[in-house]
Amino acid sequence: MPRALIFLALLAASLPGCARPSGRTAEVHGADGGRYYATVYHFLTAVDDYDRASYVHDGAELRGEMARHFANRPRVERVRVDAVEAEGNDVATVAALVSYADGTAGVVKVALRKVEPAWLVDWPATRALRE
Repeated sequence: MPRALIFLALLAASLPGCARPSGRTAEVHGADGGRYYATVYHFLTAVDDYDRASYVHDGAELRGEMARHFANRPRVERVRVDAVEAEGNDVATVAALVSYADGTAGVVKVALRKVEPAWLVDWPATRALRE
């Protein structure tokens, strides 16, 4: 079932206007811009550990570690991709402006890796960005 959700998210991201209202993500970051946004958005706003893991490469094995990391943190309400640093054709770091339910905001960096055909979160690399 999680793979079906990923497929649907990617399908929506590939349709004009479905991944995000027209904005700068796709315009600035090329054809994969909408895919970056969809993956980062769903990863950060996931309602449970299983949902979040479905957007992560090897997410099933890393679910417990991610659950501990996100425990007792405020819920993410809004996400806006601000910058993408492509590190080749299959690796990118996304900086997202995030607003939380408790009224705070900040910049979150997420490492992505292209695992054909999808862009998925590289959790170990994301953790390394935060340390």
